[in-house]
Amino acid sequence: MLDKILASGKSSLDYAAKLSRFTTSLSKEKSIRGLGVALILVALALQLVAAFTPHKISAAPSQNDLIPGGVTSKWQLVTDCDNNTNHIDKILTYYDIKCVDIAKADVVSINSLDYDGHLYSVGHLAYGFPSETPVNIGDETIYWRLLHAWDTHGSSTYTAIKFTNADGKTFWQLFTCGNLVSVGLPKPPPPPPPPCPYNSAILASSPECKPPPKPCPYNPALPISSSSCKPCASSASLNDALACLIYHKTATNITESIANANGTAAKPGDTLTYTLSVTNSGKLTAHAFVVQDNIADILVYANLTNAGGGTYNKTSGILSFPAVNIAPGATATDTFSITVKAADQLPPPPTSSANTENPMTYDDTMTNIYGDRIDVKIQRPGTQVVVVAASTSLPNTGPGSSIAVYVVIAIVAGYLYSNRRLQLKEAKIALSLSEGNSEAQDD
Repeated sequence: MLDKILASGKSSLDYAAKLSRFTTSLSKEKSIRGLGVALILVALALQLVAAFTPHKISAAPSQNDLIPGGVTSKWQLVTDCDNNTNHIDKILTYYDIKCVDIAKADVVSINSLDYDGHLYSVGHLAYGFPSETPVNIGDETIYWRLLHAWDTHGSSTYTAIKFTNADGKTFWQLFTCGNLVSVGLPKPPPPPPPPCPYNSAILASSPECKPPPKPCPYNPALPISSSSCKPCASSASLNDALACLIYHKTATNITESIANANGTAAKPGDTLTYTLSVTNSGKLTAHAFVVQDNIADILVYANLTNAGGGTYNKTSGILSFPAVNIAPGATATDTFSITVKAADQLPPPPTSSANTENPMTYDDTMTNIYGDRIDVKIQRPGTQVVVVAASTSLPNTGPGSSIAVYVVIAIVAGYLYSNRRLQLKEAKIALSLSEGNSEAQDD
């Protein structure tokens, strides 16, 4: 640029102006290049510092460190605690150390021979030192040993933070490795008191720690002490299964082939079979239940020909069957058969004077009640028994029948009315035609 200015051959005034501008530009360029050199020197200095600064040396291999590589400040220890670095929280919790304890700590220096050489440190690996003591924490084992066991050339001094846990036990945490140090082997805090097995929100020692009431065996939503905890609605108590039993009885006239002999007549020599059934409608088994039926009135007119496995007591007139267990919903069934006595063996008829002292006994009816009442008349030879059977259904006199009747009446009436109306219409037409023909004839 300077050569071009000099060779331009212009006037001296023009030459001076160009040279002034060139100088100003050159000054600015020099400043910029000087700044660049300074920045390069700063960067080089930083690289040299980084290259020649010694790395932090751990007292043990990094695999042994509670915090691999250690830390450089208290707050980095607090951060590692909060972040559970290298799962350190398991060990800190075991010794009841909280992150807030570390945050309150002071940075101090500690020597391996302080406290008469009774300082112990902990790590993840075993090294076989004479003082080494393993401690199991869950599925992990850590190892405590005397801190001066690491010394090779006299005692060692460490930078650490000093704090106490919730129980007042003093600990140090080394910057070099994050390992804990204590005076003597630390003991874990006593386990917390056990919670109530029935309510974890309270302690087992609490007077409120009581087992919950047993549930009702018939309705788990109710306690067993509830008055509603019963096998069935009719039960008087928790174990009252008898109130839930439903009794039925039927009679069949085998000789006359009458399936339901209730309300019928039986002749001398007829054989009848009675069936007793007991159904458990509740939710509790009726244990050792004995079916008993008083058949004294039947045996006035008949003989017991088949007890069906039962035992008859002539004194009480009761037929008893072997005890059975009736489960909820189950039915126990027993049968026995009788044969009507011969005519000459029957007691006097009701009209005889022989029955005046006890007319209810000799009524010519075998009556028996076992849940259901069964009445069978005795038909003596030469007599006719009129059996009046009650109707099992009532005539249908409800609104449906009435409507049907009214519909029929309405249809008939409608038909008659329509028929009459049609006839009237036809009559009017015929009348009109007739009047028309009459007028035509007149014209």
